[in-house]
Amino acid sequence: MFENDKQYKTYEKNLRKDFPELTGYEIVNFYKIHLLYQLAKRYDEILYLDFDAVPVTTDSFFDIWDVQNHIAVYNQNHMTNKNREVKQSIRSPSAKYFNCQAMLIEKNLDPKNDVINTAIIGASRKQILKLDFFGEFKDTIDLMTKLRTDKSGLYPQNILDMFRYDNETIFSYKVNVNKVGIQWLDRRWHYFLDTQNFIPEATKIVHCVCKDFDIVWRYNA
Repeated sequence: MFENDKQYKTYEKNLRKDFPELTGYEIVNFYKIHLLYQLAKRYDEILYLDFDAVPVTTDSFFDIWDVQNHIAVYNQNHMTNKNREVKQSIRSPSAKYFNCQAMLIEKNLDPKNDVINTAIIGASRKQILKLDFFGEFKDTIDLMTKLRTDKSGLYPQNILDMFRYDNETIFSYKVNVNKVGIQWLDRRWHYFLDTQNFIPEATKIVHCVCKDFDIVWRYNA
């Protein structure tokens, strides 16, 4: 378990020094990707869970998902509004979709992308290294900064206003740039618990975005 400890504080201090434009929230989410790379030095297969992702099964994740050849994550494509007049928060799936699209276009790549949720990540050392999330990281951040003030007219201001430095945007961008194999977690292995107050019987991992953990504890009792 990784917390707000000395290791994190050192990471945060160093990242703030190099990239003062980042918020605390953005740094926390870069840190968890950093942890994937740290864990990959010790383990061949890794299952990363945010604190609000709670296993409710004894089944082995690695018996079900082929992490040697694909990274296993959940996509939120169904939650994306692709209308260019959309106005949503910088953390919305729509913001991440358009931001990644803009990055790919800037690099003359196919703009098609998936909105990836990184609360639950199953991966092998081989696939994590292939992703190369922090490769040319400064160039990636510089690109995102440039796009936030883009004057080409490709995107209206309401879209540009949603651009930030989101780890999930970069994750999707790197998947495309480095041609990383992806397999999509189903709703059993990434159950998005928000306002429905209900957990289906076949659920394996609950992503408790509502933070009402009593629902999870009652289910698992």
